[in-house]
Amino acid sequence: MILIALTGNYAYFNLLTAALSLTLIENRYWPLFSQLKMSSLPWTPIPWRRLSSITAAIQLSLSFPMLLATTGLIPRLAVPIFNNWERTFAPWHLSSSYGLFAVMTTRRPELTLERSSDGIQWQPIVFEYKAGPPDRLPPQIAPFQPRLDWQMWFAALSAEHGQLPGWFAEFIKKLRVGSPAVTGLLVPGQPTLSSNTYLRIRLDHYRF
Repeated sequence: MILIALTGNYAYFNLLTAALSLTLIENRYWPLFSQLKMSSLPWTPIPWRRLSSITAAIQLSLSFPMLLATTGLIPRLAVPIFNNWERTFAPWHLSSSYGLFAVMTTRRPELTLERSSDGIQWQPIVFEYKAGPPDRLPPQIAPFQPRLDWQMWFAALSAEHGQLPGWFAEFIKKLRVGSPAVTGLLVPGQPTLSSNTYLRIRLDHYRF
């Protein structure tokens, strides 16, 4: 964990994993807890009871978001019912997708925003943390999680398939009017946009 924290630059995920792992260590291995006298009351198992139909329905409804989140592991094209589930429950936002990368890729798409005053000469709008100019050293972000820069990566993944997330249009709108809440997330000192400024978005592919 220490080596990963020093070399991985994984925001707070490494610290979160370490904190969760520490809870698995028994109390007797911690000096503070080993001095505390734990209760010696015997454990009394609770007998199982037959679940009523109402209780079963409640438990099923509570567990369904987790079931829905794992449907991505199932070949949904071969089982059309899972596609119906996803379309039916997606508007409710009961769950969100999350998955680890099985392999470390050597290529990644990135959205590059550029501004111009004449439509001929273009200058990049540089983000503070996400991949940008190739000659710039990647910044240290851990344990901070730069949410906009992180989401821009997934926006680029969607752009490869001809789509952009819903929040992206609002981001561009706020960027054009110079909203401090948005410009404050970029590298400071860049020229502000105006109503006469051209703006374009380019999809680049980084290889490393």
